[in-house]
Amino acid sequence: MEASIGGEEDETKTFEHKNTKGFLEGLKEKGYELCLGGDALTSLVLSTGAPASASEPPPTLLSKTALSSLRSIVPHVSVFARHAPKQKEAVIAALNEAGRYTMMCGDGTNDVGALKQAHVGISLISVPEVESKTRKALTGIELLKKLEKAERKLEKARAKKDADKAMELEKQE
Repeated sequence: MEASIGGEEDETKTFEHKNTKGFLEGLKEKGYELCLGGDALTSLVLSTGAPASASEPPPTLLSKTALSSLRSIVPHVSVFARHAPKQKEAVIAALNEAGRYTMMCGDGTNDVGALKQAHVGISLISVPEVESKTRKALTGIELLKKLEKAERKLEKARAKKDADKAMELEKQE
C-alpha cells in the first residue's frame, strides 16, 4: 500500500509499505503525529486484509476482523477527523477494546452510537431559547462592567479635581 503524509508548507511525502502496523510505528518513532480522516482510516484497515462490512458506504469497520485490525491502528493516531457516524462508533469501540478511556463529543443526532460507546459521551445540542437568554444575560453583565468602569473613571476624575483644588488653596495661603 502507498501512503502520503503531509508535512510543512503543503509538502507531501509518499511511502511504500507492506506492514501497516510497522509502518505506523515507524512514523511515530520519526516524530510524526497522525491525523486520519474516515477514508484514510478505512483504507489502512482494509490494507491489513481485514474485511469491512459493506452494508452502507463508507464501510463501517464494525466486523470482528476489522475491529481487531482497527484496534492495532488507533493507538498510533493522535486525531480522528471527518468520520462517518459508523466509523466514529468503530473508532470508539476499538479504543475501548485497546484498554483506553474514551470521550466522545458530538451533536447527538447521528453520533449517538459513538456517544453511547464512549466512557464519557457529551452531546452538544442547541436550544435557541436558552441561547437567547444566555446571550441577553451576558450582554447585561457586559453593560454592568462598562458602567462600573465608567464610575471608577469618574471617581478618579473627581478625586483629581479635588486634589487640584486643594493645591490651589494651599498656594493662595
